[in-house]
Amino acid sequence: MNPHLPAGPAPGRGARRLLLAAAVLTLLGVVTGGPVGTLALAVALTALAVAAVVMMRARWVAAADAGPPPPAVRVDVPAALRRLRAEHIAAVDAALDEGRHDLARALVVAHQDEVRRMLADGAARPVG
Repeated sequence: MNPHLPAGPAPGRGARRLLLAAAVLTLLGVVTGGPVGTLALAVALTALAVAAVVMMRARWVAAADAGPPPPAVRVDVPAALRRLRAEHIAAVDAALDEGRHDLARALVVAHQDEVRRMLADGAARPVG
């Protein structure tokens, strides 16, 4: 599902009426049987098809009214990497000051993963 398109409008009164008519005609077709029942089922199927077209058209109109998707957020990659490095150094220094060498090692690994992700994504999301 495209996140830039709306989920779709609620069915309008026309579509609801068509769906209700299809349900009633289906019930009538099942209860009566014979040629009248067959005709009722055929009309119910037609009402369902028309309701589907009405709802798809409403969705297309809503999607067209939504306009173009918002532009992608671009971040200055070198500045983001410098900021990430400064935060990383401060966190590792704090961990080492507390004697938490295991935490410092985990922070280094996490920092390397984050740098790889930022370089691969082109820093698509802001850091900090």
